[in-house]
Parts: sequence; C-alpha cells; structure tokens
Amino acid sequence: MATASSLPPGIVERIVDALGVVTRPAEALITPMEAGSSGDRVWHVHTRDGIPDAVARWAPSAPGGSDDERSVGTTALRLASEGGLTVPAVLHDERQRDGRLTIVAFCDGETLAGRLARAPDEAEHWGAACGDVLARLHAAHLDVSALPSWSAAWAMPPTAAARASVHATFEGTRQSMLHLDLHPFNVIVRDSEVSGVIDWANARRGPALLDLARTHSLVEFIGRLTSTPASPGSALAPDLLPRFGRALHDAYVARSAPIDDARWAVARAWAFAVLEADIRPKAGHVDYVTPDVLAWISRRREEAQAAAR
Repeated sequence: MATASSLPPGIVERIVDALGVVTRPAEALITPMEAGSSGDRVWHVHTRDGIPDAVARWAPSAPGGSDDERSVGTTALRLASEGGLTVPAVLHDERQRDGRLTIVAFCDGETLAGRLARAPDEAEHWGAACGDVLARLHAAHLDVSALPSWSAAWAMPPTAAARASVHATFEGTRQSMLHLDLHPFNVIVRDSEVSGVIDWANARRGPALLDLARTHSLVEFIGRLTSTPASPGSALAPDLLPRFGRALHDAYVARSAPIDDARWAVARAWAFAVLEADIRPKAGHVDYVTPDVLAWISRRREEAQAAAR
C-alpha cells in the first residue's frame, strides 16, 4: 500500500470521491503501478464497498503540455468499447487545475507477456487471439474523427522522403482506428481469453496496415530483447515471439482482405522508422537500449526501406 507521503496531496480523496466510495478515504487501499516513461502516476485502487477494483492515473499539468494528448487514451477506450472490443471501462475522466485524473476499471488477469513466460507453448494460441483483436478493431465502423491522424506527433518517419512515400501509398485509404502499441505487455488475459487491451495513448486514425506493421515491429523488437539482460523480453523464450507473430499475422489475414505486397512493404518501412524514432532517444536513460539493440533497429529499418523501394 502506498504511504501518505508518496502520494500527491489530496489524490486519495479525489480518487475515492470519483469512484463514489462512501467510506473514509483511508478505507481505499492504493498500490503504485508501473507507469512507463510518461511521468504520470498510476495506482491500483482496491475498494472495500463492493465496487470493482480500478486503475487511477494522475497526469500532472506540465508547462506547454497538451491536454488533448492526455485525453487520447480515454477517447480511444470509449471508441474501442463501442466497437465491441474488451477494454477497461472509463469510470472517471476529469481535467483539473493541476492535472488530469482518469480512472478505469481494473482488468482481471495477467499480462500476456507474463502468461507466455510461464507457458511458451501457448504462443500460437495467443498470437491468433491478438490477430483477431486487431482485425476486429480495424473492421469496426466507428467515428474516429476525434482521434489524431496517424501522421500526427511521433507517428511519422523522420525523413521527408519516407513521409511522402507513406502518404502517396495510402492516400484515400479507409481511416480505421489504430492502437499502435499492441504487444504482449499491453494485453491482459485470463484463462484462455483476452480480458482486456490496455494502453491506448498512442491511438490514431489511419490505414489499418500501418497498425499491423507497427505491431509486427514491436513483436520483433521484444523478440530481439529476449537476449538482452534486464529487458522487458528477457523472461521470454527466444523462439516464442516469431511463432506468436506468425500466428497473429495469419489470424489477421483470415479475418480481413488479402494484403497487397507493395503496400505491406511501405507499411513495414514506416513501422521500423517509427520504432527507431521512438527508441533511440531512450539510449542512456533505459538500460536495455544498448548500442547493439540500436544497431539491430537500424538494420531492420534499412532492410525494410530497401524492400519498399
């Protein structure tokens, strides 16, 4: 349980009030959770009033920060729910003077990464399940106009030539809802089912193939990290991620239209350029972003770009 000194002033009361818990704030147990590199504070809220557990995220206001960016994940969760996906329900979302408080229902289960570490023989089953989730997301008829475009913010290759190639290839393509961060650490599973897809902060609207390619690049990246000590992928068997990725791709194609090879090559080149732009700035700050890992990303980007020419 978090101590009072480790919590922002008044945050327990705000969380309890937002959930409608009628007992004293002290009767809500708040446990810190990993929040990644966003700078936000995240807690698992264990309630005692018969209210389901929740996850609370506090995003402090920052000079020059955009509240629109903070709200993307909440907007995406609501849209994904409309599309029939299993996602955490949004219980509370409020912009306050000193930050934004968002509370979602807690997804019961474990991360898919944790499950695969214990049961590597299930890689094909869960790969197919994730491919099905991604295909259903892209096929959903949703009003995605409230989401940023795929070409906004970080989701673009760094060079003008690469950006022009993607725009030319996908001009006029149907705008689907994109997760852009789907991998085993962002999928919650229970028994043999997906019980929740989380972390929608990167969600965009755009061509579905970009999301599939982005997922593949992340799966390959985690696969590379299986040989890097103290990395997110170090607990996974080396052959697990390739099997997972193949099953994901096959299940996705089975639920959607055939994939054009030329468009797929451009999408993969975009995805590895985005991966490099995303990971390279973390060198010196994240232990597993080593020179060898960065060299691997650069090689994969160059190979993908060569295939797209």
